[in-house]
Amino acid sequence: MISQEMFFNLFGSQVRQLAAANGVAEDDAQRVILIFAEAMKNPYMDERHIYQRLVENMDGAE
Repeated sequence: MISQEMFFNLFGSQVRQLAAANGVAEDDAQRVILIFAEAMKNPYMDERHIYQRLVENMDGAE
């Protein structure tokens, strides 16, 4: 069975690869990784909360 830590390392690696391949800034990729890390630790954080956090962070970055 894959551990949560191993899963998240794989997830982070894939996010960084996709970000680089699509011209997304490293800061934005790291922001996505951190938000999903928070969601993994919080069972009440669903896709609506994740989306809201992503949008809030994007608005603050512009």
